Amino acid sequence: MNPPLPQLPEISFDNNISSDFDSLKSRELKVIAVKLIGKIQSGEIRGTRLEKRSATGNLQGCFKIYFDLKEDVSPRYRIVYTFLPDHSLPRVLHVLAVAKRENMEAYKLALQRLQDPLMRRLLEEYKEN
Repeated sequence: MNPPLPQLPEISFDNNISSDFDSLKSRELKVIAVKLIGKIQSGEIRGTRLEKRSATGNLQGCFKIYFDLKEDVSPRYRIVYTFLPDHSLPRVLHVLAVAKRENMEAYKLALQRLQDPLMRRLLEEYKEN
């Protein structure tokens, strides 16, 4: 008998994520982002771990995935996300930002959203449970 498959984390989005998707320039970019989020959820792909940097702020515990329309160019867009309660035993994949890398936009949005009082409360609730 095979052991049960691990449960996939549910996906949650920051309250402002719809404006991120609205600012993507094409429907194709939106489709790529949604597909990548599904692949992150399933474990098919993993992002790069973010750290505390002067250019981006403290995004420890977060990850990034690059994307663009073409694979042969330097990707202009990022998905920044975190796992709750943490990446070792994730129950929730929380997408913080989907935005351009230009001017560190995606990272600035993610940092701003992490500092939101509602997000802080959510993080604390997951740490307690």
